[in-house]
Amino acid sequence: MDTSRKSIGDRRLLYIDVPIRTLLGENKFAIHRHTARRLICDHPKIVDKYNTLLNKQLQNQDTFRKYNEFASQYHRDGTMSADNIMSTLNKLDNSITNSILHAEKKCRKLKSVSVPPYTPELNNAGKIINVWSNVIRKKKGGCNISSTYIKRIAKKVFIVNPMSISLAACEKGES
Repeated sequence: MDTSRKSIGDRRLLYIDVPIRTLLGENKFAIHRHTARRLICDHPKIVDKYNTLLNKQLQNQDTFRKYNEFASQYHRDGTMSADNIMSTLNKLDNSITNSILHAEKKCRKLKSVSVPPYTPELNNAGKIINVWSNVIRKKKGGCNISSTYIKRIAKKVFIVNPMSISLAACEKGES
């Protein structure tokens, strides 16, 4: 064996950069969240308004007449082509979908939460609660809260050394 030649050897590595999606495909368990519907259906006035608007829109687009014509022609002839049937049903579906969207858009009602008016005292009380809840979380552990952050928010409400008070005293509200 000739040792005068310097070589890498007989074990060479091969690197291939293959995207994971190519190997495994798309994630089968991707959950598609439905968008929140803003239409409230437990108020009778809103339900009545929605139904009125929906019927009016369907009548404006002649959806009822078109459906009745399709149904009578389908039952009478029975010889309609599959393409013609699908085309007519798709047009009816689009008309109904557009009518539903129109009625939902006109009936959107969101309950607004009554917010008390702003007062400096209320704002200050919220900041104090924020300080002590963060101190308790920091003392209990398991949370990544910066001591510098606690000092900074405590300084804004004139609390000196909040971390020097025991956990029991913090939880009881003694300061």
